[in-house]
Amino acid sequence: MSGEHNLLDFAVSAGPNAAPSYLFAVAGPHPAALACRTRRAMIAGRTFAQRIDLGPTGNKILLALRYDGPDGSTITLRNFGCNDIPVEVGVAGGQGLELVDCFGNREKVAVRGGKAMLIASDMPRYVRLTPGQSVTFSKIDFGANLAKDAKFTYSAASEGDFKLLRDGVFPIRHLDSHTGPAWRGEYDGKTFDDKPQTLEADLPAPRAIEQVILYGGYADNAHSAILDFDLEAAQGTGWATLEKVRSPCPPSDAVSTGTGKTVGWFRDTNYYVIQLKHPVTTDKLRLVVRRITRGCFPDMTVEDQAWQISDEHLDVRALEVYGPPAEE
Repeated sequence: MSGEHNLLDFAVSAGPNAAPSYLFAVAGPHPAALACRTRRAMIAGRTFAQRIDLGPTGNKILLALRYDGPDGSTITLRNFGCNDIPVEVGVAGGQGLELVDCFGNREKVAVRGGKAMLIASDMPRYVRLTPGQSVTFSKIDFGANLAKDAKFTYSAASEGDFKLLRDGVFPIRHLDSHTGPAWRGEYDGKTFDDKPQTLEADLPAPRAIEQVILYGGYADNAHSAILDFDLEAAQGTGWATLEKVRSPCPPSDAVSTGTGKTVGWFRDTNYYVIQLKHPVTTDKLRLVVRRITRGCFPDMTVEDQAWQISDEHLDVRALEVYGPPAEE
């Protein structure tokens, strides 16, 4: 964002009702105001140098940009909308790294043995490098998607061919989307674990599993985002839980403003990266989905206070499964 121009920000609750900008409303400042000011401060006087190559998988889930200036470089690091991902970097020069979060808070990250651990959040973080200091990112490559030939089943009625979950295209269900059709399944649960549904992937043969990426939907008026689910693997005659994913969401607030009756709070998570500590061999994986958003709200407050905003569907764009190469 440039400080020399007054730009329109469309992150609004009911359309651009305070043009030319909506970074402050009757309820107070929008977080975008602070985040944009921080970004401006972090890259001011520096020139974009490169998008850092993070590898085949890394480039799908992370973004790192470098800006150079006479007093050093700034690297911005973030993910595209998932839970925090730890990223190890090599460091040359200096005993630590200066890190600034999206709201301007500073901290010092220790460097040990020429390496440091950074956290890629869904909001950008800035690594400030002094002249002569540099960092290197290892390329992330999970390998081939083992679910590309999987057979999918869902525990309720669904719309769209299951091949949409493994074709490598991540559609978005909006009127102006150019990605084609999307898959979705019926989901009647209104609260956590009310009426959970399962999405099962049967692999062609037993394989060792190390990573799973679930690409869900974006929360919007008539579209849901996945909040809570369990990842399970078939083991013997039953199912073993590999990971329990829970999204912390403060309860929505009933308010009275000129543009609404409720305020909801949740992270804009649209995909999940699960990395198991130890490989698990199985021929079946399943997601037990225990909570989704109610349209663009995380709970029932909006429906209790205002109107039904959700069409009660589980939106999934893709499920990818990775593991070590099969033994010859």
